Amino acid sequence: MCMLSRWHSKRIEKKDTRLEQEKVEKEAELQRFETKLSELPDKISILELLKGRPMNRCDLEKKKLYDLMQCLAFHSRERLVEIFRDCYDDPRDIKQILGMITRRSGLLKLIADTLLVIIDGIDNKKYRQAADKLCQKLNEKEIRLSMHFCTIILCHL
Repeated sequence: MCMLSRWHSKRIEKKDTRLEQEKVEKEAELQRFETKLSELPDKISILELLKGRPMNRCDLEKKKLYDLMQCLAFHSRERLVEIFRDCYDDPRDIKQILGMITRRSGLLKLIADTLLVIIDGIDNKKYRQAADKLCQKLNEKEIRLSMHFCTIILCHL
């Protein structure tokens, strides 16, 4: 038993040493990445990126898709804000509370033709009630995914 215990201890020590070394390497890599990231500008002009070259068709299509995604995301968020106005009383906090609700972790589960979206619980009672109302309003709209013809049901824990 003593021999087994020593072998087990040495194995664990080796594993601890290896994991500690990996941790140090990952922290150093993260530090290098953060340094590089801090050197980059927040935004880059498309003209600066091209440096006088004409934009090829592929780059143009990527830019159009990116612009379209930004536009869709903005208008989807604004539409969600409009819907959420009926769920929460204080208009000053609408976007902050909606952001807190929509950024929560949760669970997606496909059951037959229904996509169940379960949002993790919220501690604040007022916010939890607002999240429940939002889920009810969105469920009333009977949102369907066209690709798979499945219904989305939102609920809140």
